[in-house]
Amino acid sequence: MFRHLTLPRLPTAPLALAIGLLLNACGGGDTDVAGVSSGGTGNVGPGKAAAVSGTVQAQGLRVNDIHIDVTPGSTTITGPNGEAVASDTLTEGTNVVVDAGLVTRQADGLHAPADRIQVAPLLLGPVRAVPPQTTVGTLNVMDQAVQVDANTRIDAHWGTLAAIQLGDIVEVHGWQDVANQRYVATRLVWRTAPSSYSVTGVLTALNLEEAQCTVGTQSLGYVSSLSTTELSDGMWVRGKLMARIPDPDTGRWFTQNLDPVDRGLTDKPQVSVEGLVNAIHPTQQWMEVQGWRVSLVSPACTTCAGHTVGEAVRVVGELKAGLITAHEVVSRP
Repeated sequence: MFRHLTLPRLPTAPLALAIGLLLNACGGGDTDVAGVSSGGTGNVGPGKAAAVSGTVQAQGLRVNDIHIDVTPGSTTITGPNGEAVASDTLTEGTNVVVDAGLVTRQADGLHAPADRIQVAPLLLGPVRAVPPQTTVGTLNVMDQAVQVDANTRIDAHWGTLAAIQLGDIVEVHGWQDVANQRYVATRLVWRTAPSSYSVTGVLTALNLEEAQCTVGTQSLGYVSSLSTTELSDGMWVRGKLMARIPDPDTGRWFTQNLDPVDRGLTDKPQVSVEGLVNAIHPTQQWMEVQGWRVSLVSPACTTCAGHTVGEAVRVVGELKAGLITAHEVVSRP
């Protein structure tokens, strides 16, 4: 039988749109964010502090074309449960959220000192099916389809997709592709005997009476006394799950906690977020990218319209109370 477990209340970021906030969108200056007049670079600029959310790129600790400088003793690096993480594990394909300081331009590009780095994988759990292909294909991780392609970085424990076995515990970094009901993996990490599993993504099919919901294609059960003010469909959530197979009768995974994701970032005059578009308002007032709510109402943001759910984009704008007011939205490969 499914056990109803008490979920803690966590504050959610305000979702109200910042209407009428006009941001400067000058291109090329040393003290301004690169804007639409720059030809759509999708980059922040020097002279202001920044927040950055994306995956680690190949050349050192670079995220969204910014060198993230880590200083031992002053940079805090944590995992999704607040545990300490070593900087040398932040390899290519790792999902990170960076609370950074002043951006500067140096000989090799833009740099920003990291105050805090949060590692933010999307899935942690057992492999339930493996693809017949040996190099690319779709894993089933806790009833989630996880697309693995030539760009996915695979842990040295496996080396190749073909080495991944049924029952292996995998930590998945990458993007939730809502349009295709799957996750797209940028990195797969081998884990052993975790005390809990986890899933992060868009909440759907919330049913308070039946105490169940869905994230991606994974059915979850949760405490029946949860109020509608704590969770709602379309919210970006993280579920902490019991490390066991789902209920054989309902197919639901046993939930310990289910909470809106709180990235804990301070307000920043500029922010850079990269990921897949999760949702778009019918009148293009806002979109969501990897769970970030992005206001598109700034008159300066002439690049904001015309994007689609499932598209890979980079958003540059201002971060205030968890809401991004976009300067530009640039399509990514």
